[in-house]
Amino acid sequence: MHVTFLVVPGHGHINPTLGVVAELVKRGHRVTYPVPEKFVDAIQATGAESVLYESPLNQTWDPPRRFTSSFFASFQLRLLEEALVMVPVLEKYLAGNPPDLISYDGFVPFAARVLGHAWNRPLLMTSPTLASNENFSLREQFAKRGMTRPAEDDPAVIELRERFATFATGYGVPSDRMDAMRELSASGDAPMIVFVPKRFQPAADTFGDRYVFVGPCLTERPHQGDWRPSGNEPVLLISLGTAFNDRPEFFRACLEAFAGTPWQVVMSIGARIDPADLGPLPSNVAVHPHVPQVQVLRHARAFVSHGGMGSTMEALYHAVPLVAVPQMPEQEINAERVVELGLGRMLHPDAVTGAAIRDAVDELATDEATRARLADMSRHIRATDAATVAADVMEARARNGS
Repeated sequence: MHVTFLVVPGHGHINPTLGVVAELVKRGHRVTYPVPEKFVDAIQATGAESVLYESPLNQTWDPPRRFTSSFFASFQLRLLEEALVMVPVLEKYLAGNPPDLISYDGFVPFAARVLGHAWNRPLLMTSPTLASNENFSLREQFAKRGMTRPAEDDPAVIELRERFATFATGYGVPSDRMDAMRELSASGDAPMIVFVPKRFQPAADTFGDRYVFVGPCLTERPHQGDWRPSGNEPVLLISLGTAFNDRPEFFRACLEAFAGTPWQVVMSIGARIDPADLGPLPSNVAVHPHVPQVQVLRHARAFVSHGGMGSTMEALYHAVPLVAVPQMPEQEINAERVVELGLGRMLHPDAVTGAAIRDAVDELATDEATRARLADMSRHIRATDAATVAADVMEARARNGS
């Protein structure tokens, strides 16, 4: 079997798939995975074939401070631009040898729908975040937070429709299927793999069997390097992820809050901030552009996070309490679910202070009831061999289209 993965070129989207990719390769299947250069090592570490392309999304990404309907429209357009670059590269690489199955991230439907039609191959959608149906809709949750669906006469929507029509027509897609194919959602009865445990999914009992909640597929990720605690002090990890982390004022507040405390603080600040701009570093704080997060979480007593789903799942897998400071609507939804399930706290980014972060961290680190709930969630997640279940679903889909 040959599977091609089409995924948004971001850590929160690629990392959840790595365990499945490694399992497919272990079973003797061929896996091809188009990625920009910075993800090549991660893909090759699984044994899959990386297909290198220049990602417009990675090159020009400048995260906004506010998320509105205009952002929603412009982001869909950016995803289409990604497909326009990725598809020709992938076609050339796979000339005459298309995959048996296209596994695609629900955020990048354009390339998948067009290639599925052109190659006459089955599709399987994956989701790195919460699933949606008539009882729980991410789109509705976004709308409550100001990121509504744009109007049909929005210039970005008009441009999206016109450019997608040109793109899809070139691959023989009938004009009456254009609107359906550009929707950011799954269709029909095809299975959908969700990298979230069912217990974390709101309205979970209302989702049918086609939604396969496998939970996080964590891997060792040797390409990220090694990490060990430098002493016996409790470890605190602080990170705002890889996309919305240009927040020097936030990191300075954390430095002031935890200076001289018993915490061994590991702070991941991303590539946009110069550590020198944060001022003198307390002796108990280590600052890095990036850290091997899964390895740090194995030792962590608490995690101050942006609430991205990848980070949230990694924390819950290791039973680490979360202090979530969400930077965008999806992260806010995740953080609210963490609070609802009693697995951590949420602080609003516009009002957060160093003192509030420290109070929340100290409280969670000693709250036995929270730790018991975290241990129970961790057992629930670990009870499913996520990569094995996901690989089984993909094999069945490739074999019989169901």
